[in-house]
Amino acid sequence: MGARQERPDDVVATDAPRPLRGLETLLGHRFGQPKLLAQAVIHPSATEQPGTNNQRLEFFGDRVLGMVVAAMLYERFPAEEEGALALRFTALVRRETLADVARQLDLGAYLTLAKGE
Repeated sequence: MGARQERPDDVVATDAPRPLRGLETLLGHRFGQPKLLAQAVIHPSATEQPGTNNQRLEFFGDRVLGMVVAAMLYERFPAEEEGALALRFTALVRRETLADVARQLDLGAYLTLAKGE
């Protein structure tokens, strides 16, 4: 996340990612809007056109993830105080934890990146 870097106009995507049906199978979810799924796996380095990469969807997804994790913790630990829940929440949604999960699922194989990323 952070400031977007300038990229040359001739950005070319790396080898084609795995078919997105495989990603749906991996996640155990069939997406109702396949075009949004396709956009969600396009790294900003792979396109210069606004609205064609995953940045807006990532922003939205971060908020959905937060809500889902908060609800899960609230239900699973009904006797815990807010401070303890907040520590659990932070541990689950931190960048390093999510990166570990992404590596375990090999989500990178589904991303479209520019060469050199």
